[in-house]
Amino acid sequence: MSRIEWGRYGDDIEHVIGMLLCASNPDAQLIRPSQGDGGIDVLVPVDSDDRHIDVYQVKRFHEHLDSSQKGQIKESLRRLVSFTADGSYRVRNWYATMPLLRTNEYRGWLDEIAAQTGANFRCEWRGLHFIDTLAADHPKIIDYYLRDGRERLEASIASLTALLRQRDDVRSASVEAPYQPAEAMAGLSALHTALNAHDPHFQYDFEVTSEPREIGEEPRLIGAVQREIGSSWVIIKIYAVSRQFVSERPIPVTFTLHVERGSELERDIRDSERYGRPFDAPEGSVLHGSVGFPDGLDQDLTGGSVSMRVASATDHGLDRRLQILDGAGAVLCETMIDMELSTRGASGIWTKGRDRGGAFSLEVFLDHEAGTGRVNFARHDITGRVPARVLPGLRVLANLHHPHLLRFALPFGAVTHPGMPLEGDPSDTEGEHLVARVIGALARIQEHVTTQIQIPDLSSLDYSDAIRLIEDADLLDGAQKTVRWTQLVTHLHPGKELEISDQPFAVLLRQPVELWINGIRVELGIRQTYVAAAEYDLDASPIPHDDHFDAVIVPHQDSPAILRHFSPAEVAAAEAG
Repeated sequence: MSRIEWGRYGDDIEHVIGMLLCASNPDAQLIRPSQGDGGIDVLVPVDSDDRHIDVYQVKRFHEHLDSSQKGQIKESLRRLVSFTADGSYRVRNWYATMPLLRTNEYRGWLDEIAAQTGANFRCEWRGLHFIDTLAADHPKIIDYYLRDGRERLEASIASLTALLRQRDDVRSASVEAPYQPAEAMAGLSALHTALNAHDPHFQYDFEVTSEPREIGEEPRLIGAVQREIGSSWVIIKIYAVSRQFVSERPIPVTFTLHVERGSELERDIRDSERYGRPFDAPEGSVLHGSVGFPDGLDQDLTGGSVSMRVASATDHGLDRRLQILDGAGAVLCETMIDMELSTRGASGIWTKGRDRGGAFSLEVFLDHEAGTGRVNFARHDITGRVPARVLPGLRVLANLHHPHLLRFALPFGAVTHPGMPLEGDPSDTEGEHLVARVIGALARIQEHVTTQIQIPDLSSLDYSDAIRLIEDADLLDGAQKTVRWTQLVTHLHPGKELEISDQPFAVLLRQPVELWINGIRVELGIRQTYVAAAEYDLDASPIPHDDHFDAVIVPHQDSPAILRHFSPAEVAAAEAG
């Protein structure tokens, strides 16, 4: 490619350089010039955190910088420093980018304005050699924007479409000259090269199969067309070279849906309009419509289904603490929420997140125009999870009721803003409260055993199992519990004198405590039950039963039972003594 005379193209230079930067950095974003752009022309995420960035300030200057041009560059840097002062973005590098060779004078001047504006990040020059290298690496961008590439792309698509429609050019194999699979490879490769020869924004891959395929999500996949031709299925996948290019050449989608009044689909569509929330319209709900995929791949949607999704898979940097407060504003419990998606609609914002421990997911709807909001929670199956990790989220679910308050906060630091009042009666979350107590008990038991405890299928536990787990955890923690009891059945075997009297007596029981973890029996020690005053139920004792008599013991004057736990080490020491 011959060297580009950048001075010939005037205001087009900045946009073309922006496109070159996006082609080199698939996750780059071109920021539309405005009062609130923060001095950013092109933003490039450094890693998976979209808030850690490199910034390119692009200028069309191609000759010696005068004082006005230097002032523009300095002002852009000052605005960036101010824009990022609150920590919402962390800038790694700032690049003054223009088709102009860097001199020692410019290097010193750049250091000066960095110091004057208080930039706490590296400021560097990206000049003519850098931009020429980008142009050489991405000739289709230069062709499309500065030469006749747009017209040649249209002509190429027309000729390719005609070629693909001439199916008779590839005839069925004959007995005399069977068509070998190896012979097809060169032709398929040439076709792939031709499909991708001129389009700077999209890349096309294709495959031919005997059966239709399920099209899943892939990085930068914007759409796929799958058609049955003869006995084969032809699939063409369309990928955006950079996510910015979908905005550069938008994909027009038009459709009319059949929606029942008051249906869930109607509610989903209204949420999508207001907040940008994704939604699914089932198969057959599209009365008519089309997708304007690029390069002749338009798709008719009539009778089909529609799934509206968020283009970016994640929205990093929005992780928040979710706190539950009592009526006085004191924090009762909190958990960390990993925010996964965020969209903006006509009047508000929709955000989807997940409790870091895996207890639940949530959706947040904020209507800025109405000044209202709502949060929807969905509890996850926690079977097999680690109790201590999932417990914070379960405690939040157990406290989602009046008069408590809900509050989102930054991951760190003091929080002073008020919470949002919650509705509902405490009885609405009684089940969640019991689940949180049981999982809390398992987390406490874990402190006493080295084998990893995993949460069992809670549907297999009845209420008495749950209470027994909670009691075991309390006793393991050293508590001495005083409980009420109703009766105790003991076995009296033949050959032993039956001493059934009407006088009260003391009872001391020691029972082994064990827990089954992943099929392994773990001994936790001994549970001791002491009753200071008990008596036989003379109306029910003794009762012959198989090879023994059943004797029923009941409390004397409501005497309680006192429960204590002795660890295996304490039991061993007592036996040795």
